[in-house]
Amino acid sequence: MPKLINWLKRQGRFAHAMHVGTLGDLFNALRRVLPKVLCKQKRKRRTSRQLLEDYGYYMEGTLAA
Repeated sequence: MPKLINWLKRQGRFAHAMHVGTLGDLFNALRRVLPKVLCKQKRKRRTSRQLLEDYGYYMEGTLAA
C-alpha cells in the first residue's frame, strides 16, 4: 500500500488526473506499471537473518553491536 501511495503522489499523478479528469488513464497506467514498479523488491543487501543462516550463530553478537 505505501508503494501505491508514493507512486500516486510522485510527479503529482493523482492530483493531475483529478484536475484534468483523466482517472481512467491513470488507472490504465497503474495497471501497466504495477508488476514492474510497485511490486519490485529493491533491497539488495542481505538481511540479518540471512547472514546468521549463512555464517552461523557465532556472528550473533557482532550483528547486535
